Amino acid sequence: MKKRITMAVLLLLFSVVMPFVLAQDENTAGVTPTGAEPPEVIPGSDTDAPMESPTPLVTPGEIPMPTVTSSEAAPEADGINPDTNQPVVDEQTGKQIAAMQLGLGARVRLLELERAVTRNTLKGRKVVEFIQETDSNADVSELEAILAELESLEEEIAAVQPQANSDETVKQFVDLKNDAISLSKEFRDTARGMLEGMDKSGLAAKFKEIDWSELSALNEQIKQLIREYNAQRVERVFQNIEGKAPAFVQRIRTGELSVKQVRAELGKAFKSLKPAKRNEALLKLRQLNAKRRVFKQAKTAVARLNFLERRANRLENRIQRIEQNPKFKAIMNKLRSRINSRITGSRPRGNRQGTSKVIGRRTGPLSGIAQHRRGA
Repeated sequence: MKKRITMAVLLLLFSVVMPFVLAQDENTAGVTPTGAEPPEVIPGSDTDAPMESPTPLVTPGEIPMPTVTSSEAAPEADGINPDTNQPVVDEQTGKQIAAMQLGLGARVRLLELERAVTRNTLKGRKVVEFIQETDSNADVSELEAILAELESLEEEIAAVQPQANSDETVKQFVDLKNDAISLSKEFRDTARGMLEGMDKSGLAAKFKEIDWSELSALNEQIKQLIREYNAQRVERVFQNIEGKAPAFVQRIRTGELSVKQVRAELGKAFKSLKPAKRNEALLKLRQLNAKRRVFKQAKTAVARLNFLERRANRLENRIQRIEQNPKFKAIMNKLRSRINSRITGSRPRGNRQGTSKVIGRRTGPLSGIAQHRRGA
């Protein structure tokens, strides 16, 4: 019995203190890749693990896309992504939000999202190239329009200045992640239809041409931030319990310890405590865990509230930015049409007047912002 209790405490200690390391064998983006392969997603943990996972985020095929048409719509409709008919905060997104209580955790979450969108955009470009090379008469304007939005989305993610324990940061993360999921799924489904009947053996060769240096830089930044996040968490918890940080913290910071080794070191540190200190540690861990649950629940509720209104405003700003980029001139009409239709679908019926007037020039391009934040 005593052994079982000790193991339960160690699991609680590990999950509370080092949530990123706990999930190190999982993948991390939460966004389905854009290629025509079966859907793969990163469940939404937080690690330096491989970039793909076999866990599907959405079911392939047609998914109903409801539109909110009345201000009397059911309250829970505002917590649904109308592009996927899925909750805007699913179980994995809730787990991601929990780490955003701290500033470093929020930075990691946004960088993971940026990495996923960057990866999908790079692969998406090669899919378009392959289709054009295989069928010179193929109309790829829809795919190009989706990629234009994904490129804008990358810059929007990079422009976020994450703050600890922030309603605004959580809302931005949830909003942009939902956009990434919607656009990636739309690209995948559209590409799958166009690739039908083609010899797709050449697609793998196209993917090998991708320059992954941008993604590698993001991977390295995420890895370093995760190590620092985990080291700080261990430091703070043990300073609170014992008044000092354990000696192995620096080895977490430098990446010397594997997940198994970290778990073993935490176990040894806990077992070395005197019984009174163990009881005190258990109480504090439970308090930390309770605070984390409260944070997650509160921020999830905030993210669901007014999601559709935020979505409409975000899309209006996006089309204004895209219009200022001359490289999208050839597909601008298609971009306006697809974005404006989603803006209209996000507005309650009584507020739709004037939603077609979204061709302003209020917001300047975000070029250079992604590089600025990555170098921070």
